[in-house]
Amino acid sequence: MPDPVPHGDEDALSAEGFILAGGYASRFGSDKSLALLDQRPLIALMLDLFASVGLTARIAGARGDALAGFAPIIPDEHPASGPLSGIHAGLRASSAEWSVFLPVDMPLIPSALLFCLQRRARLTRAVVTCQRVSGRLQPFPVVLHCSALPAVTAALAQSSGCSRLWQSFAPGQLDAPCLESLLQSAQLPADPITPSLWLHSANTQADLVLMRYFFALRAKSRTLEM
Repeated sequence: MPDPVPHGDEDALSAEGFILAGGYASRFGSDKSLALLDQRPLIALMLDLFASVGLTARIAGARGDALAGFAPIIPDEHPASGPLSGIHAGLRASSAEWSVFLPVDMPLIPSALLFCLQRRARLTRAVVTCQRVSGRLQPFPVVLHCSALPAVTAALAQSSGCSRLWQSFAPGQLDAPCLESLLQSAQLPADPITPSLWLHSANTQADLVLMRYFFALRAKSRTLEM
């Protein structure tokens, strides 16, 4: 495993975003990247999420060219290997020091969380920066330093999963704070949606229906705050 990243310019974070969109979506029944939430496809919402924290984003692992009109696509070299394959492709393609990865089917993640994770990566210089909910490590969203590529490559060859790989990093290389603690310490703003739902994936059409409700709830809350 790589050592913790040496300190450099802490006022700047050279980072790029990647949307993982290479899943088969067998339970969803169609390409979930194009499924509509708030009358917009999920892929467009995720691109907006990255833009809201100042990151340009590419699509890692998309199948075919259906998403080519939204953002540049990075081919998946190992299409049957899960999200770790898209992460591998993104790290290989990126020239940035840091890469932020987010699945296309997690639209409830607030921009404040992405901003917080980027800030923690800059301060701690951890190779892997993600989060925990109720003490359990959650693999996404994740900020990876470019030095994570060899470990990702090795894990891909061993058919390992993201959570297992992140947890294999030493404490100084992995920073995974509890979302509940970040909220209690005001490092994240209050939100009408509980943190466990932030990280919920739209695996089925029923999941998407539930997300539409919470998406509207958050929008209503923001309107009342104005």
